[in-house]
Amino acid sequence: MRQEAAMAEQNTITEDYITYRCRPDGTAVVTHCSGWYGNRIIPETVAGYRVTSIGANAFPEGSCRSLYIPDSVTEIKSLPGDFTEKIWDRPRFDMRENAMDIDEPVLVVRTYSVYIYVKPNSYAERYCKDHKIRYMLK
Repeated sequence: MRQEAAMAEQNTITEDYITYRCRPDGTAVVTHCSGWYGNRIIPETVAGYRVTSIGANAFPEGSCRSLYIPDSVTEIKSLPGDFTEKIWDRPRFDMRENAMDIDEPVLVVRTYSVYIYVKPNSYAERYCKDHKIRYMLK
């Protein structure tokens, strides 16, 4: 069991906040994205491995604001969706000359959209259409 865990760890690469699991067949799977609110680009290859798949729950809520998916991806288990952030904050209202600070914290709710960019006629475009996910052609 320890040997399997060590091998799995050896076969992972993290680049630009995205973690990939490299397979013996020369392909790679996106397994996780860390960071917060980033603009993420999945490359066609990483360390010589062709990126062909996005794993389930690879993009946790809030891990990206935009995601570019290359033509090389031919399997998608899930994609990031819009998300809501709730924070306690002391907002400052600036009404031109009359600025006002609020002493007591208030609950601020922000909703963020995730922008998915795909190539025309790609697997990613078909996936987005089939799953009614908003996307843009790149």
